[in-house]
Amino acid sequence: MNVARKNKWGVLSERYAVPVLITLLKTENPKLSDLTPMLGSYNTIENLLIDMEEAGLIIMNRVTKPYKTTYISLTDRGKEVAEMLYDVDEIAQGSR
Repeated sequence: MNVARKNKWGVLSERYAVPVLITLLKTENPKLSDLTPMLGSYNTIENLLIDMEEAGLIIMNRVTKPYKTTYISLTDRGKEVAEMLYDVDEIAQGSR
């Protein structure tokens, strides 16, 4: 993990980490650019995703042809964490 961005509480305490994981759980084969409107900044989401990848929660698949894009997928561990967070969010919202 990049020392300048290292958070002593872990990647899940980073701003937007939980909503991004839940969005990845609900979205099939999203691109990095699909998440940008959620945060408003390409650099913000890219830095968060790099930290999540280093934590083993996601995989970023960078494609350069026919044009440059990055696809995001949850690892098995990331999916497990996202499902737990989704359940907790539903309980907190009173949906369960």
